[in-house]
Amino acid sequence: MSELKKYSIFYSIAIFFFFSIARYFGYAEDAGRYLLQVVNYLHPERFVNDVPFMYGNQDSFTIFSPFISLFYKAFGVNAGGMVATFVMLLCGVLALFL
Repeated sequence: MSELKKYSIFYSIAIFFFFSIARYFGYAEDAGRYLLQVVNYLHPERFVNDVPFMYGNQDSFTIFSPFISLFYKAFGVNAGGMVATFVMLLCGVLALFL
């Protein structure tokens, strides 16, 4: 058994505690931008004359907005963001065991 798999649960707990303690303040700024991209995906008529959306942006190269919009439609913005975050963290933890 490899060392990573042998201690993966300890690494997972350590990463969880690190991100629980260490605060990255860029999340709030990034979250606002990503929320705008999802709203633009759901309601493109709202941002017809907005320059970043008129000529395209990074969202046209990713599957982020279609994926996250499923959660936002089902749960709303606040709860949808929390559920999406939980699902993505769960996928990351499960990937450690594959």
